[in-house]
Formats: sequence, structure tokens, C-alpha cells
Amino acid sequence: MRSFSLRYITLLTVLTALASGCGTETASRGRTGSIPDQVETDTGLSSGDTTDNTGDTTDNTGDTTDNTGDTTATDTAADTAADTAADTAADTTVGCTVDLDCRGGQVCSGGQCREACGPADPCTGDLSVCDPDARICVGCVTATDCADAESCVDGACRFVCDRNADCEPGQRCDLASGSCVAGCDADIDCPGGQRCQAGACVAIVPQICSPFASACEGNNLLICRADGSAFDRNPCPTGTVCSASPAGAACEAQICAPGTSSCFDGRTLAVCAADGLSEDFVACTGGGTCAAGVCQAASICTPNALLCDGGDAYRCNAAGTATTLVDNCTATEICTAGACVSTAGRCTTGLDCPALPTSCDGNVRVSFRAGGACVGGTCDYSAVQRRTNCELTGQVCDDATASCVASACPLTEADCPFDAPLLDAVACTCVACLSNGDCGSGQSCTGGTCVGGGGGASDCTNDTQCTNAAIALGGTGAGATCDLNTDSCYTLSTCNGAAGGTDVFDADCPSGTTCQASLLGGRSNCSGCTSSSQCRTGETCYNCTGTTVCSDASALGPFGAFLCTPL
Repeated sequence: MRSFSLRYITLLTVLTALASGCGTETASRGRTGSIPDQVETDTGLSSGDTTDNTGDTTDNTGDTTDNTGDTTATDTAADTAADTAADTAADTTVGCTVDLDCRGGQVCSGGQCREACGPADPCTGDLSVCDPDARICVGCVTATDCADAESCVDGACRFVCDRNADCEPGQRCDLASGSCVAGCDADIDCPGGQRCQAGACVAIVPQICSPFASACEGNNLLICRADGSAFDRNPCPTGTVCSASPAGAACEAQICAPGTSSCFDGRTLAVCAADGLSEDFVACTGGGTCAAGVCQAASICTPNALLCDGGDAYRCNAAGTATTLVDNCTATEICTAGACVSTAGRCTTGLDCPALPTSCDGNVRVSFRAGGACVGGTCDYSAVQRRTNCELTGQVCDDATASCVASACPLTEADCPFDAPLLDAVACTCVACLSNGDCGSGQSCTGGTCVGGGGGASDCTNDTQCTNAAIALGGTGAGATCDLNTDSCYTLSTCNGAAGGTDVFDADCPSGTTCQASLLGGRSNCSGCTSSSQCRTGETCYNCTGTTVCSDASALGPFGAFLCTPL
């Protein structure tokens, strides 16, 4: 009787639900006669599940249709399980704000209804850990829930790095995300055969030069790349030239135009070197002066005038810098006023030999205090001739007045250059010496220049003496140096006995060295030194790829400064 009452109550509940929303659908399907079977089945499985079935009228209506004629307990349980799974899947995608927005057994987490977990509802499968705060099943709560080398991130176990060593070769650890990404911080982060460069692993290339080393190639500056793989060629800007030294190479500003010359002072010519980085100073010889970048010979006579010199007749050239012989006066002739005058056959008595006019014979004033004597028909003036050397009083003989006058030279020794410091007032020119006392041991003063005697190198006490001596020997004087070790002149970084040797002094190399052609394209050098103390003044001993030479830096050749190391 109690069972009947329960079934009756249940039947009324179902009928009420059908009447409120499902009757029309049931009628349309024409599945009459199956309601009792549905009531029996749902009553047996939905007991106590009122909340779950609330609002699921459509699903149960479908079940009524499906279960028409099905009266076994197995079919009824299967249909009910399918309904429950479908209901659960639908409910878990429902958005929510609070737990009350979800059905029973669920909680609101992350804006979605999720199945709740707890002691009575343990977690299984991939989501095997119950988060006590969120009350849902997750992959992990702490790192202890994960495997070795994994960390718990947002409820899931995953690998997290904290150093580059945790990553594979060619990767680095991104500390912000805790993940391995492509790239590197140091060479050790890269695979073998690669290095870290600008945060990326790149192949290691052969090194052919020292990183950032420099050298010259023509007028191009070569800079070795940071990895030593190659030189980068950089043309030197206009007005600069590539210059190499033991410290490296650089594009240096030229101080003059190569091959040109200018006047350093009134007596010294400055010749620009081939690279435009330096100048060689050359003293104008023969008392010449420097003007407009050219050494000009000193004026020694009145332009185009006739004069006597040494008893012979000469004519001065148009520039006044040289004389040309006009006539050699014979024994019976005398030069007067630039002409050879015969004294033969001119007399029978002394009255036929009047006094001759006073004239200049070079810087010697020639005068006659009386007429000559007639000797064998020839006038003889030797007894009345008077020769006065004007130079002895610091004067010159003026052809125009035939008298000794003060020198018209406007120069003083303050005007003389460093390599010709003395003033010859008569010639009005600066010279290195006026007498032998101004020269070094074993030298003599010749033409204002100290010249050494005899076949070896000239004796010297300073470079100026060597420059003057080189010019006197037919050289240019460039590089002429006084070796203070031997007190002898030689040409800097040059020797004889090998190709290219052009030392005008024919100086020998220091003991223990020999003269050989430069291996670097420069001048010949003394080779075989072991230290700079063995070299001559102004030279340094360089080790050039195994060969040692005494040289200055300018004579090493285009690549010498890069390849040679001073000892």
C-alpha cells in the first residue's frame, strides 16, 4: 500500500511536469502509451535527484520517447547515466560569478563551473590533486606534486629553468618566463664549433689576424675584425695618408704636398717627403738663398759686368751668380777694368809707362803709386803695383769705385740656419765653417763646408757636419747622421754592399752585422743585430719575422711597422 502511494505521488509529479511544458511535444511525436513505463523508470533512478532534474524536462521527454517499450532495469540505468553525463558536460561550460551560479556539486573557479573535490570526492587521472583553496582538481599545488626538474605553474607541472645550464646547447634560459629560448649569453651556451656573438650562436671561423689590429695597404687602412676572420679595408680620406708604426696604423693628416718644396728660412730648403707626413731640410749651398721654394745661388758680381779675377778677365752673368772667363792675360799683359792690357813694346823710356788706373782683382784692390819702368821695351809695374786684400778688413772691393768698401750684405748670424750657423760677410752667405777650427777632428773647412779627409766616413761631432759633407760629396744630405759611437758620418738606415745601398759615405755596418737588401721593400739595412745598442745612432734593432735589422721606422717599408717588433 505504501509502495502504491509513492508511485502514485511520483506519477502525479510527472504528469504535472508534462502538463506544464512537455505535453505538446509528446502529442506531436505520437508516442502514447509509454508514459507509465517512463514514470516507472525515472522514479526508480531519480529518487533524491530533484535538483538535478529540475529544468531538464526536454531531456526527460526525449528519454520517454527512447524508453517506449523498454522495461528492463539495464536499459533504464544506461539511459539515466547518459543523461547525467550530458547534463554534467553542459553544466561545466556554464559561466559563473559565484558558487550559487552553479549546480550542486560544483564550485565557481576562473569564471567557470567546475566539479568540486574534497575527501568524499577524490581527484583522479591527469588532474589528480585537490586544490584546497580553489576546491577543484588540478595537476599540482606545489612542486612536490611534480617530477624532478619540474615546477608547479598555474596548477600544472611543467619544466622551468633558472640558469642557462638547464637548457640544451644553442639555447638560453629566459628568466622572465622560466623557459628555454634560442640564443646565448656566453660561448659555453653554444654547441661545439660555435661561439656566442651578439646573443646568437655563430660558427667559429679561422682567425687570420689579431682582433682590431691595424695595418696599411697602399692608402687604405686595414682593421682586423673582432673575430680575427678578415681585415676590413678603409680608404684614408683626402688629405691624409696611411702611416704604420710598431703601435699600429692610422690615417694621418699630411703636413705638406708630396714632392713639393718650400723655404724653411732664407738659407734652408724644406722638401716634402713622398708621403706628405714630414719634410727634409736641405741647406742651400755655395752661399745661395732660398726663395719661392728654390735654392738660388748667391750673387757674387755685378750682373753682365767685366771684372778681373786672378789676373784674368771675366764677365759676370745676368743673374750675378757666376762669372765666365773672357781672356787669360799673358805674362806681358795685365788685367785692368776687366780687360787684358799689353805692356810689351810700348816703351823706350819710363815715360812711356804711365800709372795704370786702380781696379779690383776679385776682392783685391790693385793700384799703382807711379808709372812703370821700361825694361826691354816692356813696361814693368811690379815695383809700383800695390795689392790690397779688402777681405782682411771685412770689406769687399767695389768694381765701380775700385775701392774697399764695407760689405753690403744685410745678413747677420742671427739670420743663419741651424746647419750653417756662421756668416761669411765678404761672400754675404751663411756657412758651416770659416776656418778649420770650426770643424771636427781630421776635417778641414772647404768652401764653408767641413770636409773629412780620406776614403772612409767623415769625422763628425753633429748631424749638421754630416749633412754638409754629404752635399759636398754629391749627395742630397737627406738622412745624413753623425754616429756618436764612432764619431763618423753615415746615411740613416742605409748601407753599401747590397742592392739599394746608396750611402755616399761608404760607411761600414756595426760589428756583428752585415749589409743586405731589405726583405720588406725599404732601403738596404745592416742585418744581424741582437739589440738596439749594437745599432748606429738614430737606428733601432727590429725583429722582422725572424730577421733582425738596424733601421729607423721610416725605412722599414709599407708593412715593416706591422710585421717588425723593436728589440
